[in-house]
Amino acid sequence: MKKISAESSFFMKQLLPLLWFGFVAFILITMILHGNYTQLFAPCFMALFGYYFFRASIWNLMDEVYDCGDSLLVKKAGQEEMVPLSSIININDQTTMITLRLVRGGKFGTDISFSPSKHSPLGLVPFKFPKNEVAEDLIIRVDRARSQRIT
Repeated sequence: MKKISAESSFFMKQLLPLLWFGFVAFILITMILHGNYTQLFAPCFMALFGYYFFRASIWNLMDEVYDCGDSLLVKKAGQEEMVPLSSIININDQTTMITLRLVRGGKFGTDISFSPSKHSPLGLVPFKFPKNEVAEDLIIRVDRARSQRIT
């Protein structure tokens, strides 16, 4: 069993939002104390933007994901679930996140997102991001598992 999710899950899910909202609160309080009521829209907008950004992209990340060969062990908030590779129908590889779409939803729904343990460094070619090793490996193995399920 090999861990394929990043160690930075606590930072991304807990500390980053705390820093963001703390910064926004500092700006808001400073503006109120200085009587600058006309520009309160900006920190309020930042707070709403931060909430929807974190809700859509970071708070739904799994805490830990382990590769168990023919399945993945997924953990979040003290719960865990085994996800067979053959039940994955799509893998969406983004720069800092991998999202797995499942045939049937389980405890965590039909989409499982996590931050991979290996972030490839930026390549030398401008505007071209190298492929993520974890995602590439999963794509190949999921394709094999699905083709075995069909035959």
